[in-house]
This record gives sequence, structure tokens and C-alpha cells, in this order.
Amino acid sequence: MVLTLIEFNESHYDEAVAHLRRAHQIGDANDDVGRRSFIATLVAALLVATGNDPGELIDQGYELARAARWPTGLAFSSYARGLAVLHTDPVASLEHLNRSLATAAEVGNRGMAAMSQTLVNFLKTVSLSRAEQAAALTRQLRHLQNIGETHHALLTLSQTIILLNDTGRLRTAGLICGWLDGRSGRDAQTLGEHEATIAFVRQALGDHWDRLYQHGRTMTGTQIIDITCDELATIDDNHAGSGAGVA
Repeated sequence: MVLTLIEFNESHYDEAVAHLRRAHQIGDANDDVGRRSFIATLVAALLVATGNDPGELIDQGYELARAARWPTGLAFSSYARGLAVLHTDPVASLEHLNRSLATAAEVGNRGMAAMSQTLVNFLKTVSLSRAEQAAALTRQLRHLQNIGETHHALLTLSQTIILLNDTGRLRTAGLICGWLDGRSGRDAQTLGEHEATIAFVRQALGDHWDRLYQHGRTMTGTQIIDITCDELATIDDNHAGSGAGVA
């Protein structure tokens, strides 16, 4: 597990998955059921996040958590199930994530609840207007900030880049790009899906890119959320395209 955390924090996802797979494979049948559930689900979640097939690991983690009567394990496996079909079956994904959210909230696991809520909000904002998206993203970012879980803002900020790009708010988008890249353990799949948008922001910013990107890398979670929420507050459906530019 120590090697897994080291590799994951260095964004070496394949190596992290390999270490976890090894731990899962050599784990003794007499190991704690909760630990076996956690490792199986974590391997599955990492496989999904790196664009790989989790196979039967998600179901295995769920059954082990149920056998152990471990609510947090059930919430985690429901989260993994929702993550696995996030882009292919949003209806099923929302059902799994809401189940995870309810279970995590019931046992007071704020970190797990924040992870699930972030994906729930992601699914719910897809059909909203730009102003509604801005308001929804702001609520989620402020919530994560208020409960001290800013490290779970990765997906929300990745989604925010798209909205800021679409509305011409490139300066803040550049700062977020730097902040995301400076965070260890970021979700490779989430950022990978936004590579085209990030590349466009970089090209559009031109000579401003390096300064904004490097500044973003040095910012704290609270700082980047404050700046982002201030920018999102300027977006409305009547003037959604009149962004602040790069000045």
C-alpha cells in the first residue's frame, strides 16, 4: 500500500495499479474482509480512472463490503460503479452515485460523500444553461472548500475549464490548468478527456500561458477556488461570451 500511494502521488498510475493488483492477488484469504474489499474496489477505481476495464473487481469489492457489513466499503464500491459508467450510462451512474452519497452521509464520511457529490453534480450540470452551470459549479466548489476537501475539486475544476473556455474567460482557465497539473494524484482519465480544451486554452493564451500556468501551480486549493468562483459569478446567459480575456 505504501508503494501504491507513492506512485499514485507521483501520478504514476500504471505502477500504482500494478502494486495494488499484487497486493490483491497475494492477500491471504484470512485477511480482514474490509481490507480485502477496500483493495479490490481501489484497484477497480484506479483501473477505471486510467481507462482500463475493472473486470469483476467492483462487484467483488461490493460483496466483500456487504459480507463485512461495512457501510463505507459499500459507499466506496457504489462510487466505483458510478465512476465506471459515468460517460456510458449516466442514468445508472447517477443511481449508483446517489446510493454512495446516501450511505456516506449516513455514516458521516465527509470525504466519500464529497467524492460522490462531485460526480453527481457533474452529471446534473450537463443539460443546464451556462449561467446554471456556473451557479452549480460554484456551489460545489464552495461546499468542498467549506468542509476542507479542496483536494476533491479536481473533477469540478476540470469541468469548469470547459465553461470558462466557452465563455472567453481564458485567464482563469490558464490558472486552473496550472493548478490541476501541479496536484499529485490527479485523475488521469478526467484530465485526459479535457486535453483538447486545455490545448486550446494554451494556444489562445499565447505568451500569457507560461506566466498563468506557473502561477496556477503555486496556488493553494482555497486560492484557486476563490478566483474561480469570482469568475463564475460573472457568467450569465445574456453575456456568457463576454469574458475577461487575458488582461
